[in-house]
Amino acid sequence: MRNRSEMIVRRIGSIPVWLAPAPIAGLSVLIAAPLGAQTVNLSFAAPSLDRWNYPFAGNPGGNHYAAIFAPLTEAGFDPSFDNRDGQMVIGFDTADPPQGTSVPPNLGPARYTVTSATVFLTVESNETFTYDPTPDSYRTWLAPDDPEYLPDADAGHAVELFGTGFRYGFTATTYLESAPYSPLGSFGKGIRTAYPESAHNGQCVDVSNNVDERFDPTPFAVGLNAELTPGEVVPVDTELRFDINASDPNVQRSLRRALNEGMLDFSVASIFPSQQQTPGTYPRFYTKEHLAVIVGLVSAARLEMSVEVSGEPTPDSAGDVNADGVVNIHDLLAVIASWGACQCCLADANYDGVVNVSDLLIVIQTWG
Repeated sequence: MRNRSEMIVRRIGSIPVWLAPAPIAGLSVLIAAPLGAQTVNLSFAAPSLDRWNYPFAGNPGGNHYAAIFAPLTEAGFDPSFDNRDGQMVIGFDTADPPQGTSVPPNLGPARYTVTSATVFLTVESNETFTYDPTPDSYRTWLAPDDPEYLPDADAGHAVELFGTGFRYGFTATTYLESAPYSPLGSFGKGIRTAYPESAHNGQCVDVSNNVDERFDPTPFAVGLNAELTPGEVVPVDTELRFDINASDPNVQRSLRRALNEGMLDFSVASIFPSQQQTPGTYPRFYTKEHLAVIVGLVSAARLEMSVEVSGEPTPDSAGDVNADGVVNIHDLLAVIASWGACQCCLADANYDGVVNVSDLLIVIQTWG
């Protein structure tokens, strides 16, 4: 466990809630709800980890910034590296924070419901990229003579936030800033230990090469700033706000899994053109190791989140696998249609990675 401070265990209803001996600045939590469900409001002033997830980062966990870019040559994407080459991983330890009160982990994913979540990142580079609040289709990155090519209708490229997946036996709780970029080395596509993850066709997929694989991922959120207009160059110290779409069933599912593990990791990964030996036209974000962050001039990644922790799994978090507000024949048919191993299927009501009779029974038990 990460630097677990002494906690007091107290039960509210049927849920154990760990409480620090006294409130500490930087992480404030309020638990107030009927006995069956408690609302936990979290405010992280800094991440538990932030890492420049780039194959040639000399000190990925200690670098003072993380740059987000794509390896583009005159002929297109460099075939040796991921389409989304420079990435950033930020993590918030909800089970064992450095300070303050935790969200109790290991209750089962269906016991958590995220009602709101917002991540904030501060830009470290000055006027190196253009503000764009809308994601671009993979089709805009294809060769103009490709039948699927679609011209980009606006200037700039969006900064996109995803969940984080892991390879090589790593999990959210074992992945640290010092973890290897990949046990396979620096050269190669789809080999990084931690990667931006999105649900696609019922599976959790690595979106690092979505152009090569020709699909448009669904980000958890896009970086926004109300003071910027589309097409405007972004000045240093601009804060981008990522309002996570917790109403998306796939996003909610990912957040529930992370809260159950006790470590909430996000990946920032977008396509901003870059070439070797040329000035960067891509964003860089402050990490907690930057001197300006250390002395309090700017902030590293921040998180504000509201979570409902239920005494028992509720129908919408269990048997309502199609998330339409009622458990009925449509949920039953969805389970049958997804039968078998399915890592990210909404029909996997008990979150065990397979759709089988156990999920069928959950639908029947929560009917109505």
